[in-house]
Amino acid sequence: MSTSYRAVAREALPHAIVAADHFHVAQHMGTMCDDVRRRISHQLHGRRGRATDIEYPLTNALRYGPGRLSDRGRRKILDGLGELVMIDGDAAYDLRVSWTAKNLLLRVLKPLSPSRTGRPITRTEIAHALFRFFDHVATFGTGIPELVTATETIDNWLEEITNAV
Repeated sequence: MSTSYRAVAREALPHAIVAADHFHVAQHMGTMCDDVRRRISHQLHGRRGRATDIEYPLTNALRYGPGRLSDRGRRKILDGLGELVMIDGDAAYDLRVSWTAKNLLLRVLKPLSPSRTGRPITRTEIAHALFRFFDHVATFGTGIPELVTATETIDNWLEEITNAV
């Protein structure tokens, strides 16, 4: 998901269909969750996170997609968020909304793949699924700068994401 590569591909191959694969979309959203967690650590402690901080042990669990996260990992995240609410409710809210948005986008994209459904997917189905992601962000995430920036990037790459699906 590089604008430079996209521009070169469009100039060199004007009739080619440019696509953004799911891996890079997932990576982008995972980075966004890491950025939110880092900001929260810095706000709460005035420094980088440490293993003894409530939010720090969530680092690896937050990176897993909804299909790969175990029940234990999900419980770890929910317990960590519950403890974080006691310290700073706004920080817990930001992390929960960001994590939910990431998982929502991944849940939306993965089942749309024709290799999973066994049938071609229409652009209307893709648009409806992506609308659910954008609606979640617009409803809950407008105050989270990392999520807003990530969502703007997803919006800028909608055509390429749709082409990949």
